[in-house]
Amino acid sequence: MKLNSGLVKFFDIFNQRSSLLFGVFLLLIGAQNLNFFISGISVILGTLAYKSAKNRKLGITKASIFNQVLEITSFILIVLLVSWKNDLKRIIVNDPVPNIAIPAWLITAYLTVVFYEYFNFKKNLKKRIGLIITMFIVVFYALFFILYFI
Repeated sequence: MKLNSGLVKFFDIFNQRSSLLFGVFLLLIGAQNLNFFISGISVILGTLAYKSAKNRKLGITKASIFNQVLEITSFILIVLLVSWKNDLKRIIVNDPVPNIAIPAWLITAYLTVVFYEYFNFKKNLKKRIGLIITMFIVVFYALFFILYFI
C-alpha cells in the first residue's frame, strides 16, 4: 500500500481522528441513549483496529499475530456489544443506524485496508467506490440477518 501525496496522508489522518472524535461524541450522547453509548465504544474500537491494520499494511509497525488477534477481537466485541441488548429484533428494526449501519461501516473500512490488493483499481475510482459500496451493503445485510436471527 502506498500513500503518494501529503494530501492523501492528511485526509487519512483527518479521517482517523474525526472517527475517534465521532466515537467520543457518541459516548457523550450515550448518557441519554444506550444505543449511542455502545456505538461510541464500537467506533473507537473499530477506528483503533483500522489504524493498526493501516500501520501494518504501510510497514510502520511489524505484522504480528498479537496485533491481528486484537483487531479481530475488537470486531467480535463490537458485534457482541450490539447483540447483548434486550429485545434485539425490535431495536434493530426500529433503530438500525447505531445497531447495524455503524458496525457495518467499521467492518467495511477495516476490510478495505486488510484486502487492499483487491480494492486497488489503478485510475478507476468508480470501480473502487462501487466495490466498497457493494461490500458495505453485503456486510450490512449479513450483520442484520445474523443479529436478527440470534
